[in-house]
Amino acid sequence: MKILQKIAAATIFALAALSANAIPGVTSAIPDSSGEFVYWRDNSFERESYIGLIYYDEATYGMRYYAPAIKKKPELSFLVLLTIDTEKTGVVEFTGEKVTPLPRSEDETAIINYLHDFVYELFPRRQKAGDISEITEISGEYAQFGGRVKLTYDPLLPVLNLRSITTSDGKTALEPITVGKLRSSDDESFTAFSGIPKKGKEKKFKFNKKLSKNKNEIGEDLPYSMTLDEQWEQKTPMLWLLGDAAMVSVANLNIPDGAENRLLRMMTLGSQKSYPDLQKFSVKRENDGSMEIKQTFYDADSGEFQTNRKLVKKASDGSTVIFELNTTAIAYSKNKAYFDGIFNSFKVN
Repeated sequence: MKILQKIAAATIFALAALSANAIPGVTSAIPDSSGEFVYWRDNSFERESYIGLIYYDEATYGMRYYAPAIKKKPELSFLVLLTIDTEKTGVVEFTGEKVTPLPRSEDETAIINYLHDFVYELFPRRQKAGDISEITEISGEYAQFGGRVKLTYDPLLPVLNLRSITTSDGKTALEPITVGKLRSSDDESFTAFSGIPKKGKEKKFKFNKKLSKNKNEIGEDLPYSMTLDEQWEQKTPMLWLLGDAAMVSVANLNIPDGAENRLLRMMTLGSQKSYPDLQKFSVKRENDGSMEIKQTFYDADSGEFQTNRKLVKKASDGSTVIFELNTTAIAYSKNKAYFDGIFNSFKVN
């Protein structure tokens, strides 16, 4: 159950994080905070390859290249920690760099140079793009990706706000895979990322697939209410567990007006080696400001997938109520009606 609780804990931790502007000369619609990172799959390489970018402060960043082992080719991983001159815009100048491990061949040196070029090219392009408050497409020449390309920016993605790079023939050269935020100096989520598998491990679980007649109406005297049966065990005033299969949590927070997108980003970031799959992400917004978020997380420690659903609504007292239902993916797929019933029972008073 420790695995299920990672996601809920990460949400609350992220909401409390301090904000800043990542790229020098850029005022982000959603400010970045130290430890936020993004990974893209880079299809310009012949083998499966990922590029990661992490923000520490306005002058300090980390770049990582990772390629899993394939036939006759070992796993490759390079981490480049770098500092840049924050007084310069329109051009990037390194003031410090550390490469781990050091390249041992021309091919490996070429990868390090590629990471350099990534920063040299994309930081100034992000500066020129200006304020990104919604999904924005900008076309231009980019020799590194074969000529004419389309860069798609999305404020929900941290650091560069870069969602994808598409070539002139319609192929996706760069696509987002996951995003996250380090929770502490011991959080290895950025340096440990090794891709998201197509299939995870499946653990057995036991519970009654139908809602029991003994329904519990929870939260009637609070800003919310929901229906759970007696199988659920309340662990804290705002947290309930269904064995090792599922978790329900509720948070009641005071969120400043206009911070909805910041809240959305914070709730979708992974941590502690729990990675959201951006290919399986959706958000539904309503006119009253409420949001319903659906995600799939891969937990690298356990090898399991989790299905995560959140509902964000305003209460009558002006506070924001966040309801979260997290289940193992296998439990949800085999008992969708049961869990959907619980999710749909949640009401904000």
